[in-house]
Formats: sequence, C-alpha cells, structure tokens
Amino acid sequence: MARQKGESNQGIVVSLVFFILLSLALGVTTYMGYSGQDGYETKVKDAAAKETAAKADRDWQKAQAMAYRAAMGRLKLKAPEAFDAAWKGLVDGNLSKGAADKDEVVDVDILVKEIEAKFGYNGAGGFKKTWDSRLREEETEKKKVIDENTAKKEELATKQKTIDALDAQVKAQKADFDAKLAKANKDNADAANARDKAREDLEKKVKELTDAYNVLLATSAEKEKKLFTDLKKAVDSSAEAKKLLVEASDKLLAERNKTTEATAKAIRPDWKINSISGNNPYINLGSADNVKTQLTFNIHGVGPDGRPINVPKGKLEVVNVIGPHLSMARITDVKDPNRDPVLTGDVISNPAWDPFQKRRVALAGYMDMYGNGQNDFDQLKRALERQNVQVDAFLDLKDFTVKGAITLQTEYLVLGDGPETLPISVRERDGFGKKLSAGMEEMQAAAKKNGVPVMGLRKFLDTIGYKVPRPVETGR
Repeated sequence: MARQKGESNQGIVVSLVFFILLSLALGVTTYMGYSGQDGYETKVKDAAAKETAAKADRDWQKAQAMAYRAAMGRLKLKAPEAFDAAWKGLVDGNLSKGAADKDEVVDVDILVKEIEAKFGYNGAGGFKKTWDSRLREEETEKKKVIDENTAKKEELATKQKTIDALDAQVKAQKADFDAKLAKANKDNADAANARDKAREDLEKKVKELTDAYNVLLATSAEKEKKLFTDLKKAVDSSAEAKKLLVEASDKLLAERNKTTEATAKAIRPDWKINSISGNNPYINLGSADNVKTQLTFNIHGVGPDGRPINVPKGKLEVVNVIGPHLSMARITDVKDPNRDPVLTGDVISNPAWDPFQKRRVALAGYMDMYGNGQNDFDQLKRALERQNVQVDAFLDLKDFTVKGAITLQTEYLVLGDGPETLPISVRERDGFGKKLSAGMEEMQAAAKKNGVPVMGLRKFLDTIGYKVPRPVETGR
C-alpha cells in the first residue's frame, strides 16, 4: 500500500514539473512571438523607405542618362513626353530629392546649365543640337578657320615677298640717296665756301671803293670851297658882282640844305650805295637789317657839304638779299641819267620803312595806283607790308566803314582819289561818291585830332621810292 502511495506522489510531482515547464515554454514562446512581430514591421518600413530611395535614385540616374543620350543623339523613346518629364524634373530639381549621391558625381544645376547652353532644349522630347551635330559644326568651323589661316598665311607670304622686294628697293634707293646727299653736301659746302670767299672779296672791294670815293668826295668838296673863295676874291673890285655872287652862293647852299623835319628824319646818311654793276647798285643794307626783296628806296646825291640832297635823283628796288649788310637792287627810275647819274656813295631813303620796327599808316579813298580807274587797295596793302609798314586803319569801300583806328602812333594818313576824280557812272552809283567823301572826311578829322600828317597817294609812293606809273587817259 505504501509503495502505491509513493508512486502516486511521484507522478504528481512529475506532472507538476512538466506543467510548470510547459507553462514556461508557452510563456517564452508567446513572448518571443510578440517580440518578433514588432521587428518585422520595422523591417517592412525600412524596406519600403529603401525602395522609395532606390526608385528616386533610379529616376535621378535615369534622367541623367536620358539627358546624356539625348545630347549624344542616341535617345530612343516611343513617347517623347517621357524625356520631357525627366528633363523638367532635372530643371526644377524634383528628381534630385531623395537621391543619395546627387552631389557626389555631378552638380545638377551646373549639368542643366551646361547642357542647355551647349545643346538647347527644344521642348519636344529632345535637344535642338546633339553632340554629333556640335562636333560637325566644330569640325566645319575648325576647317573654316584652318582654311582662312591657310589663305592668310599665303596672303602674308605674298605680302612678305612684296615687302622684301620693296625693302630691297628702299635700301638701294637709300644707298643711292645717301651717296647723292653726301655729294650734294660736299658740293654745297664747296659752293658755300666759294660764296663766302667771293662775298669777302666783294665786301673788301666795296670797302676799298667806298673809301676811295669818300676821299674823292672830300677832295671835291675842298676844291668847290676853294673855287668859291677864289671867285669871291676875283670880284672884290666889283661890289655889285660880289653881292650877286654871295646871294647866289647863299641860295645854292640854302637850297641844298633845305629840308623839313620829316625829310631830315627820313634821310639817313649811313644808308648808301656801295657799288654799281651795270643797272644793279649794291646797297649796304641786308638780312641783318630785315631787308626783303621788292623793298624800294629813293636815291639822293650828296652835296659839297657832305649832306644828302633832299630832292631824289632816282629810285631803286631790292631784287636779292646777299648778306647781313649787302643787297643787290635794280634802278627803276633816274630823273637825269646824263647830268645827274646814280653814283657809288649816293644815299638811299624810305621814310615809311624802318629796319627794326613797323611804320604805321592809314589809308583813305580810292587807291588808283596806275591811273586806270581801278581800285588797287589790295595791291597797295601788300606792297606796304613788304615795306614793313602796318596799316592801322582804312576806309572799306564795300560798306564805307572805317576798319581799325587812327592813333597817336599813326605816322601818315595816305589819301587816294576822292569822288571828284571818279567817272560819273561810278560816282553816282548807289551814292558811291557821297559815301566815299563822308568816309574820307571822317578819317581826315581823326588824323587832325591825333596830329597825323596827311599825304596824297602818289606823293607817298614817290617818297618811299615806289615808281609810280604815268596815269592812263580813261576819257573821264
């Protein structure tokens, strides 16, 4: 009985242990079941996220691949709108969202800008240009540039040949010019030396002749003085004859010495004729005295007292300035070539000319220099300018107004013809005569106010040694 009871307790214990173990196993199994369910859901979510990212990355890479293939002209799609959607996604940046490596290989903004700049999206499933077309264009452009460069090289080679030929020609011409220049310089130097020597010889000869003439002149003056003395002694016995002789002598000396202040100022005894060759006198004024060609002078003889005679014997005009104080002239007029010829030592004068400053005049009236009824104002003005004479004022016959002004520095008012000497047709045309007369009176009043002497045109020209032609009869 006791063995049976122990066996029953053992079974219960075993059953109880087995129950406990089974309960633990079920509890553990149940717990593990619930715990695995939570991990699975997490994995499902992760897998979905990865799938989304993989799809975005795939679309991103696919869009890039489509853009590259379209650019290469190798994109083949049944529906062009698929590329349009992909390109739009690249442009607006939607495809790059969620792409894991979007910035590792390429910057989408730079990619889009470069492709758009080089190929140009056509808005209809592709680009306006492809890589092949751009290569062909570049090859065409490259060939064009190469052809142009080749043509330019050939042109440059041709031009270089021309330049080389011209350079050789220039060098030859330069060598020839240098040789001729050297010879010309030598010839000029020789000629200059010859001219200098000739001038020195001429100046020496002129000085010798001048000195000889001055000696002769002094001797003549002494002889003339002695002659008068002898004559006076010879007629001492006759009081009447002596009186007449004295009066004649006094009149002769007075006439020779007669001069106005203006004439005394104008005639300088140091301006002379040094020598004469044919019709060409040589005067002692030259470049250092500001002498110019066409300058004119009066020619004065010298009296027994050594003073220049007031009344000129002739006129001359400078034709060549030879040296600092030497010029060649030509005789334009001689009053009495037989009784009073032009001689070496004669004095020359021109009151309107000064070597070192301008003389100043005013002009009024109808400037008829040649007596032919024409107004020669322009020619007169040019002639005065050659004489170093400045025209301070003149009556403009176009509107009869006075241009410039007569001042205290003006030395002469030169009057031309007035209305009374003009032809009636000219004088009465549009009141020409009255206007001319009024203008001349205005300038004469200004001259009187400023103490300026008035001189007629022909007298003025005669005073400066300008040969005045004889008036031409015009039937006026």
